[in-house]
Amino acid sequence: MSPSVDATHSDLRTGEAHPAEVPDSRSRWLLRGSLVVACAIAVVACWGLGSPAPHLESDPELARLLRSMVLLKAAVMVAAFAGLMWRFRWPLSLGLGSGYIAAAALASGSLVPIWNLTHVAVAAVLFHVGAAMLVVGALLDRSAPWRLPGSASSGRVV
Repeated sequence: MSPSVDATHSDLRTGEAHPAEVPDSRSRWLLRGSLVVACAIAVVACWGLGSPAPHLESDPELARLLRSMVLLKAAVMVAAFAGLMWRFRWPLSLGLGSGYIAAAALASGSLVPIWNLTHVAVAAVLFHVGAAMLVVGALLDRSAPWRLPGSASSGRVV
């Protein structure tokens, strides 16, 4: 049996969708709201991790470089955020939706310490872990709207 376009989460052995995981309109809005709230909480929680004042005075060129990198990473997160809002229009499993939300919150929250020039190395690693989790989630998303039924990438385990 081949998975259909509106399948939610395919069984690894049979490719059949689990109808219990099909979200209704309310669940889709709940996923979107959870994404916004989780990212906002992560950003606010990381805001108080330190003051950038000592680093701005000691090496202003490095501070400018790091802050420009944060702006580039923030642009990537805005694109990922928009992609997730689009993805949440279609059915997906609760675990995958939770993983997407956790990855986006991790990556977006990690931008604040880099902007504040505190814990830069740890925050950079956390950003890349969150971004990698988003990519892995997209690759493992069997019910994604970009997968065509019967294509080589339709989620069949070889």
